[in-house]
Amino acid sequence: MKKLLSLLMCLCLILSTFTFVGISVSAATSGYYTYTVSNGKATIKDCDTSISGTITIPSTLGGYPVTKIGGSAFEGCTKLTSITIPNSVTSISAWAFEDCSSLTSITIPSSVTSIGDYAFKNCTSLKSVTIGNSVTSIGDWAFYKCTSLTSVTIGNSVTSIGDWAFYGCTSLTNITVNDNNSNYCSVNGVLFNKNKTELTQYPVGNTRTFYSIPDSVTSIGDSAFEGCTKLTSVTIPNSVTSIGNNAFEDCTSLTSVTIGDSVTSIGEEAFYGCDSLTSVTIPDSVTSIGDEAFRGCTLLTKVFVPNSVTSIGTDAFKNIMIYCNQNSYAETYAIKNSLNFHAHYYKLATKKATHFVAGEQVHKCVTCGKVLRKKAIAKKTYTAPSITGGKKKITVKYKAVSGATGFEVRYKIKGSWKTAKYTTKKAKTVAIKKLKKGQYQVQVRAVKGKVKTNWSKVKKITVK
Repeated sequence: MKKLLSLLMCLCLILSTFTFVGISVSAATSGYYTYTVSNGKATIKDCDTSISGTITIPSTLGGYPVTKIGGSAFEGCTKLTSITIPNSVTSISAWAFEDCSSLTSITIPSSVTSIGDYAFKNCTSLKSVTIGNSVTSIGDWAFYKCTSLTSVTIGNSVTSIGDWAFYGCTSLTNITVNDNNSNYCSVNGVLFNKNKTELTQYPVGNTRTFYSIPDSVTSIGDSAFEGCTKLTSVTIPNSVTSIGNNAFEDCTSLTSVTIGDSVTSIGEEAFYGCDSLTSVTIPDSVTSIGDEAFRGCTLLTKVFVPNSVTSIGTDAFKNIMIYCNQNSYAETYAIKNSLNFHAHYYKLATKKATHFVAGEQVHKCVTCGKVLRKKAIAKKTYTAPSITGGKKKITVKYKAVSGATGFEVRYKIKGSWKTAKYTTKKAKTVAIKKLKKGQYQVQVRAVKGKVKTNWSKVKKITVK
């Protein structure tokens, strides 16, 4: 789908360029540059591709200030290594520097307010870019396949960054945003919106193998991690509600993904081509899964689709066995699309938690015997004691626990805890004597052999 979108965009822009040329004023040439003039301002329309080395684009042509670099103006100038854009220029049009394959650096002045679609497409030698503080918009695919680009600095006025602006920037390790930008920010080189609720772009060339998305994030943007081949695992927190289209496409080293329990939608091609992914758990919160969401995940042989899912796109589980529940939407989807599936009818068994043993919930299929899900239940917390204070002593009253072989009481007025151990399990009251005046903190826990419960909540008492 993305390739089709790209082709449509290209076609529209090419047609619009031809239309513009057809109605433009007569072009003039000065040195390497062909330009047109409108309302007393010059637009560079073309440049002789023999131009080479380091250049400074002239601020005037034919006596008119150069305010715009037109569409494809420097396209194919493969010998250019460095360009300085004058302060007179306010906009850089689509494809302006496409295929300037030797270009290593470019200075974008503060006068520029917009960078067009594909403006630096295939500038494969470009290493770093500083985007001036007057730029408000960066177009779609603006730095498409700038494979040597390692860092980008975004100024304080950028209000919009187009789709796939940094697509294919395989060396990009760090994105920095001016602190005064009111729309975007960066944390550890990762691009977010200002309040960190959307993760917009993870730098594709970063060498981290594990990344835990911050708890502030509620949505993962389209193509946010696309092509991040170093990542092997990602944790998506419970704060996230949506995973965008192509979000993890072609993350070819990704073996595991933990999806938080609040995600409701998984976008189109979200995990397309993740050919190292071996397992994924779709939580009960998910209601929709987009087209081709898990297509090309060749090691992912089976996926359990919960009852909450009511929409599944075309080829979302191509060549993947669907495990689901009987009479669920997933079962109907699998039958309709002639997919391999196994419909479970499961029974819930619960093992209660005690003070010494954690409990669990087990969902087990009645028809095949497989355990579908296990959910751990935390051990019980020991009940806080009641305490009375007297003269130079504390009396601690606590509850007996089934199976306990003894209890421990600890106390402190300041500094380290002091432990008074009591091994008689029938004992329910203990007095700690010969204490100094002051306010004490007290805790109790039960003991069963070498197993001990957590300490109870702290209780405070004053000794007179």
